Amino acid sequence: MNQLTPPTVQPSPALPARPGRFQHRKDFRLALSLLTVPLLILSACNQQPSSAPVAQTPASQMPGTPTSGVTGPGTGGPETSGAPATQTSELRSLGLMRVTFNRIGESDASAVAEPLASSGISTQALSDAAGGIQLQPVASGSFVLGTRGAGGTRYLYATFKVRNASAAGTAYASARTNLTLLAVGTPATVNSTALSSVMKFDGSPASPAIAPLILPTHGMTFNRSTDGASVLSGAEDLQVFSEGEAAALGLASGVTRVFPYGFVVRNPATPSARTLSANPAAAQFDGEVTVAMKLPLQASATDDPFSFSLNVEAVDDSVTRVTESPEEQGAVSGVTTRAAALGGSTQVATLCGTIYSGNNGVFVGSATTAGGAGTDRLAHIGGNLALGTLNLPTYPVFGNTAAVIPPATGLLSNYVAYPATPAGPPPTLVAVAGTRSTAGSTLNVNPDGGFSFTPKVGEGSGNTDTIGYTVSDAANCTSPQLSTSVPITGRVWYAQNTAAPGGDGRSGSPFQTLAAAAGASSAGDTLYLFRGNGATTNQAGGITLKTNQRLIGSGVPLTLGGATLLPPDAAGTPTLGNSGGNAVTLATGNEISGLTISTSGTGIKGSGFGILTTSAVSVASTGGPALDLSTGVLAATFSKLSSSNSTGNGVSLVDTSGALTVSGDGSTASSGGVISNAAASGVSVTGTTAMPNLSLNWMNISASKLFGVAYQVPAGSAATTSLTLSNSALSDNTANHVQVNLGGAGNATYTLSNNTLSNPTTGLTGGIEVVSNHTGTATNQGRIVGNTVTLKSDASGAGNGISVYVNGAGVSAVQLSGNTVRNFGTYGIDLAAQQGSGTLAATISGNAINTPAAQGLEGMRLNSGNATAGESATLCLNLNANTSAGNNASGQGGGYVVRQRAGNTYQLQGYVGGATDAAAVKSFIQSREQGGNTARIRAVTSVTNATCATPTF
Repeated sequence: MNQLTPPTVQPSPALPARPGRFQHRKDFRLALSLLTVPLLILSACNQQPSSAPVAQTPASQMPGTPTSGVTGPGTGGPETSGAPATQTSELRSLGLMRVTFNRIGESDASAVAEPLASSGISTQALSDAAGGIQLQPVASGSFVLGTRGAGGTRYLYATFKVRNASAAGTAYASARTNLTLLAVGTPATVNSTALSSVMKFDGSPASPAIAPLILPTHGMTFNRSTDGASVLSGAEDLQVFSEGEAAALGLASGVTRVFPYGFVVRNPATPSARTLSANPAAAQFDGEVTVAMKLPLQASATDDPFSFSLNVEAVDDSVTRVTESPEEQGAVSGVTTRAAALGGSTQVATLCGTIYSGNNGVFVGSATTAGGAGTDRLAHIGGNLALGTLNLPTYPVFGNTAAVIPPATGLLSNYVAYPATPAGPPPTLVAVAGTRSTAGSTLNVNPDGGFSFTPKVGEGSGNTDTIGYTVSDAANCTSPQLSTSVPITGRVWYAQNTAAPGGDGRSGSPFQTLAAAAGASSAGDTLYLFRGNGATTNQAGGITLKTNQRLIGSGVPLTLGGATLLPPDAAGTPTLGNSGGNAVTLATGNEISGLTISTSGTGIKGSGFGILTTSAVSVASTGGPALDLSTGVLAATFSKLSSSNSTGNGVSLVDTSGALTVSGDGSTASSGGVISNAAASGVSVTGTTAMPNLSLNWMNISASKLFGVAYQVPAGSAATTSLTLSNSALSDNTANHVQVNLGGAGNATYTLSNNTLSNPTTGLTGGIEVVSNHTGTATNQGRIVGNTVTLKSDASGAGNGISVYVNGAGVSAVQLSGNTVRNFGTYGIDLAAQQGSGTLAATISGNAINTPAAQGLEGMRLNSGNATAGESATLCLNLNANTSAGNNASGQGGGYVVRQRAGNTYQLQGYVGGATDAAAVKSFIQSREQGGNTARIRAVTSVTNATCATPTF
């Protein structure tokens, strides 16, 4: 064995001679045979690894006063190591190899490289690196520091030139980027490290306990001026990664663990890049890499490792980065210069003990060098905490809104704490607040990494705050000041009518008045109303919204950008109004939700409003309409619409499309609202080119001077439309309670169900009238079921209970079932196909019609044609189990009156009699009559059997 006298340094041929001193063994050289034999990195698998784990977003953004917080002005920009670089790393595998250092410390020391396949590890060819990588050894070095048995350490390095070509010399057509030799464990490695065949001088295995003590480093040289080790310029190729990045590479065949350290290939001719050129010339070795390790001297030289192998996986790294090794930490660290040479976005990985404060710092803390799968750790470089994922999550918050970030996604969420020894207790990670970039924001960081943050008043989308903090294991490792971004998304202005005066509109200090929130706001903002005392106090002056603004009350969750900022208030909704005008005046693209509108004017007014979105809104107006909307698209749901004594309609929709629903809660027939004494119609929906789908439920509509509900599709509309009126009460409206005119070119559906329609005082009013006025081939389908119609019973009564007419073209299929009609003025049910070529197909079953005494009326009129010139209409009837009582005592009336005019078609489903046999027709109709009432046949010319169409929606 060598003596301990320090020999003179033997410089390697590719590097300038450097002075140095050795305490044990001579420097070593790579075998000369390797100068002419390319080293082959065989590919390991075809697997394309996934990216590093994606950072989590905060679990909650909760407005409101933080439970504890640091308030006051900020201190300007944070003193951080720069915002973390945001590139997502991807390590792409190129192959596996084994580098073996032989005869360490001897004059004939050597290093060899061979494919891992030769030792039983299976490999597969990758399409872009099937031929391996061409390497050429150029330099090596070794020296010893310290005293054997008292911390003495041997430093080794070997440098290779790298060519972007296969082992056979065939150049690759694609460039390599940040090619890195990443340490990996295999079944053959020792004591859960990346090292195998750790042997002593006598050929026997070294103690397995030594393997975890052999650690990676930068290439080092002996410094004569300090008698210590210095980083060898140009050999600073150690690269550490976050634990998550290494794990994301996945396991190649035969690999048991990928460790988060390796050695990166540089391009000495182009310091600003690490690219190995595509299609290099035959002797063009663009890259260099230095593999360097340090190992402890054993108490006895005979126990020192005489040889060992390092298993690595070659990968392309999508991120350009450099590492500050433990040996170069301090004021004279060269990592800043190396990073700058590679470009302003270069990441700088640092470890415990660093004082680095430059840009793009990524505090890795430590890198595991020994341990099994998962988080098992037997050895490491750095400290006892490690970066788990590359980037801390950014924390999008909302303007004027306090965000509360829980520990699970907080400032410590991407770090892992390891025991100081494998069997020891894990340290406690601690986060400490540093700075924030914007004066006026508030920040509180808890030791567990959770924090609360409220942006400066008025900050909105386009603003980004930065918060600075440190991470510590509460023992021997504290990071430099780190930073993370807090981008502002959207903006909410808060108001509460019981708030103290002087609020600034943020969630923890809302404005006292709605007017203040509206005045501070801009287009696109959200205005949020806390319930307060539920009255209109401080919210009684109305509001004019701006473009794309949202007006949200506490009756619904406050959401923004997919996040829930506040849950609904169980106490109820806030209320706003106006004592002398519109409560809410729309701009375009507005949303209104979760509030009550109570006003002596118009509830919501808008013209040319774009798209209006509403939900859980209740409107009550006196002296004006609940809604007065024209020319726009509806995506609207209201819990209640009420209007009394409106000077026009109770609800007015003109030239609107989309859909509007009044839901009610089903508790009463007025839970959807009460509309009374409108000077025109209770609900009027009309236009010239557009119509919405309308659904009215649980409403009470009375004493309108025109119709109760008027839904009139214009001739110019091509839209498909839908009307629903259910569970509602309509009374004493001057014209028909429900008037449905279906024109235009679009198909229509309607459902009128379970409504109560009554006219105790107004004699001319009818119940339900549906008229199809199409000029083309449109199809209407309807269901009129379960309604009760009670009209005025004296001689002044003139209205029909239920009327369905096809006037023109197209097909109308309607189901009338389970209705009760009593005390009508002309007919209980009146059906007619007339004036054109249209078809009315009616399924009529289970209806009950009672004719008032002494008025000489028929219960049901069934007509095909009305003598309009050129008409060719078709009436198809499927009658079953109805009770239609006529006033037979008058000598005029009966249960049914039937008339077919020339040129029109009359069809009875199931009829088998003669086409012109009036007696047979009468008999057939009476056979379908549940109460035995009679039919009067005024005229029939060609009655036939047919199957009538039925609604299918």
